[in-house]
Amino acid sequence: MSNQASALFDERLQGHLEPTIGGSVYIKPQDMEWRPSQFEGVEIKVLYENKEAGELTCLLRWAPGTTLPFHKHPELEQTWVLEGSFSDHEGICRAGEYVYRIPGSMHETHSAEGCTLLAIYRKPNIFRNSAGYDIENRKQVKTNCRPLHIRRVKQLEVNVSIPFGHPSVGPAHSSILDEVSFKKRDKGGG
Repeated sequence: MSNQASALFDERLQGHLEPTIGGSVYIKPQDMEWRPSQFEGVEIKVLYENKEAGELTCLLRWAPGTTLPFHKHPELEQTWVLEGSFSDHEGICRAGEYVYRIPGSMHETHSAEGCTLLAIYRKPNIFRNSAGYDIENRKQVKTNCRPLHIRRVKQLEVNVSIPFGHPSVGPAHSSILDEVSFKKRDKGGG
């Protein structure tokens, strides 16, 4: 263990102790307004922010069908899904579940049904044409460019028991049908 880390463990509280007045900051998210984020379909409530350090804790509300463009995590990111679900190339995270992204990881995320998330960032994500974080200069960088909304939708083969032409496959399912290509099943089950 380094001397610096050892010194942290050596500190002990002694003598008469009093709680720090103003040391706890209570936030009531239910009283806050949802605000638009830099990305279409994503709204935000900022619970904590330290712009100088790049830290942010927030609630994010994603509309159904929202995709967050490809980005990099310069530091650890933690997410707890409160409602709905969102996914990336490695899996899906549903209500009540938690996922973290390791520093340096890159991906694109999507929410087919919409979701509400508690997100904790140690540094802002880095995007191609939007706000990010300059690691070397340790500061947030803004651009005048709008986010690049490139959607790379993989064609999926889905076996469905609802026959084509059935009234339940209609406009209400249009967001799903936009992203998934259905193939008719042979009567032989293939």
